[in-house]
This record gives sequence, structure tokens and C-alpha cells, in this order.
Amino acid sequence: MSDKPSIHERLVSAFATRALSLEVGPGARCLDADHVMALGMAAHWLPPAAGETIRLQASSTQVGYRTTRNATRRLAWRLAKMRGWTLSARNVERAADLALAHYMFPSCPECSGRGFEVLDGAPVLSGRACRACHGSGKRPVQARWHDEIVAVIAELETMTERTERVVRRLLR
Repeated sequence: MSDKPSIHERLVSAFATRALSLEVGPGARCLDADHVMALGMAAHWLPPAAGETIRLQASSTQVGYRTTRNATRRLAWRLAKMRGWTLSARNVERAADLALAHYMFPSCPECSGRGFEVLDGAPVLSGRACRACHGSGKRPVQARWHDEIVAVIAELETMTERTERVVRRLLR
């Protein structure tokens, strides 16, 4: 494991800072502003939801959430048409909203992502797997619209990985 921060960690740092200066010339370091600009360039080349999800994870603003929610809904509509989903318009949007919530907060709420039950009144984990997530530590996807939600989550994860690869390539 490397001590070097990941692209995602650098973007979170860049969105939280007020010092967005640049270094120009040979031997210049890659600063926060470089990461923000690379994300903007990557978002221009990739589908809208790709850059929006990373931006939302980094900044966590209400405006960012609305923008990302709308991009995720458009993504769900595209998937619905491509895969022939038989959901109503309202249910496609609900599935998209649930997928975004699951994507942004994947930890199981019962065990806080630990995968084991916590003993009552003690900060110790029991030896039993969490009943809600069956020991995975991930929040279970609801049964209704399960396949559609999983498809949207998978697409969001793929787009996020592609965005991070493009940002990394631009920063070389």
C-alpha cells in the first residue's frame, strides 16, 4: 500500500481547500488546482454522471446532490431504454435515486460497515455476522427494483473508475 494519496483523496482535498494556486514550468508540482482542472476536462469527455458523482463525493453540497441526482436519473433512463425495463417513469427515477443513495453511502447502517454485530453497551464486535448485510459490510440493495438498482450502481462505479483513470492520465 502506498502513502501517496489516491486521485479521489486528492480531489476531496482540492474541493475543501481555498488555496487553488498553480505552479508553471519545468519541475512544477501537481497541486489541488491541477486536480480540479483535470476533473473538469475529464467530465467534458465522459458521460455527465461520471464527473458529477466524483464532484458530489468530494464537495457534498446540496446543489451538487441535485445535479448528480439529475445526471443519475438520465443515466437510469438510458439504461431503461437499452435494457427494456418495464418500470413506469416515476419508478425509473425512484430506482435511480435509490441507486445513488446506495452508491454514495454503501456501508450497512446496522453494523456501520464492520460486517459483525456490535455487543450492546460495549464497543466490542461479536463473533456473529451482521444480520442485515450477512457479513459483507455493505448495505443490502432493496428487493423491489433490485436488478435495476444494481445496474445503475454498476454503471456509476464504472464511470467513476473511468473518470479517475482519465484524471490520472491528464496529470502525468
